[in-house]
Amino acid sequence: MMKRIGFAVLAVLMSAGVAGAHEATPISVEAMPPSVVATAPQAGDMDVDPALEAITVTFSKDMQTENMWSVCAISEETFPETGEGVHYLDDNRTCVVPVTLEPEKSYALWFNTGEYDSFRDTGNNPAVPYLLVFRTGKAR
Repeated sequence: MMKRIGFAVLAVLMSAGVAGAHEATPISVEAMPPSVVATAPQAGDMDVDPALEAITVTFSKDMQTENMWSVCAISEETFPETGEGVHYLDDNRTCVVPVTLEPEKSYALWFNTGEYDSFRDTGNNPAVPYLLVFRTGKAR
């Protein structure tokens, strides 16, 4: 019986600490990190045109656009060949990554991961890591 009470008290104390932490930092769009809201191609696409020349990722907030991105590989085999000229569109939310893709191949890339977190909003909050995985179709 004593162990149950100890665990119950610990659970109440832990939940009070969590509740207190939320009260200290109000939840708002401005305070929360940006997240990916769209990609092209979309995650899980199985028939991406291998002639696609760029991958785009759109975030939920305005981003720092001056050479601020972290497109990261899981492996050399699944990372697309990338070209020069990574840039943001005028909306300050969509990053364009030039790529060369091969037919009938699976690709996987992270936008931010671990210590590589250069996708940041204008308040310097790093974006939530996002994994994009897709497969190209046959050459058209």
